[in-house]
Amino acid sequence: MMQDDLVQEKIKEELADLAATDDEHIAEYVAEKNDLPYIDLRMKAPDLDALSEIPLADAERLNIAAFKIFDRQLHIALNDPTNPEVLQY
Repeated sequence: MMQDDLVQEKIKEELADLAATDDEHIAEYVAEKNDLPYIDLRMKAPDLDALSEIPLADAERLNIAAFKIFDRQLHIALNDPTNPEVLQY
């Protein structure tokens, strides 16, 4: 019984990793189709100064995150580049 639980847990972990990989491939594809750069924020820690530029309520509502300030430009990660509300923000 214990072995079955371990096998099931391993399968769940592998499926979660696969789903995350698929999500990342989708995100890369969406970015490419919208002529936007792709960034995996799991691999790069956001700049705390940049994060503080967008109020938390706005970031949560729009599903965006500021991650870098460079040459006085705020770089923002978003999951839906076609959302008009995000584009107007």
